Amino acid sequence: MPRRRRTQRSAPKQGVFSRASVLANAKTMEPAAWWSTYGRHLPLLSAYAPRILVQPCAASAAERNWSIYGQIRSAQRSRMKHAVADKLVYAHEALHLEQKMQDAGWAADIERWESDTDSDGSDEEVDFTEGSNLSGTQVLALCM
Repeated sequence: MPRRRRTQRSAPKQGVFSRASVLANAKTMEPAAWWSTYGRHLPLLSAYAPRILVQPCAASAAERNWSIYGQIRSAQRSRMKHAVADKLVYAHEALHLEQKMQDAGWAADIERWESDTDSDGSDEEVDFTEGSNLSGTQVLALCM
């Protein structure tokens, strides 16, 4: 008769992680703090676990991206390729982040170049800030 291997469920719990106090603290402590307290004896995992466990677990960013993706790739734009829609979602999020930062008082530190090696020699400068007041819809229209 062949020997049966014990499965994980039927194996007796052993080690630090089987103690009642450790299991109780796992439900009440922050994950990174719990790991730094009880996982010290596992040096290989201890190097990565706190970094992984401090990351927030929420789907709100993904939900926001899918919502924007749904607005961009609607029934009228069903022939749009996936890569183009991805780029438009990225552009939308970048513009949204820039607007939030400007609303909070952030301004980009822009330094003017003293010389322009690509210049054609004329003193005439082109002002690219004229079109910066485009709405998100206008920017999307230009991208298509």
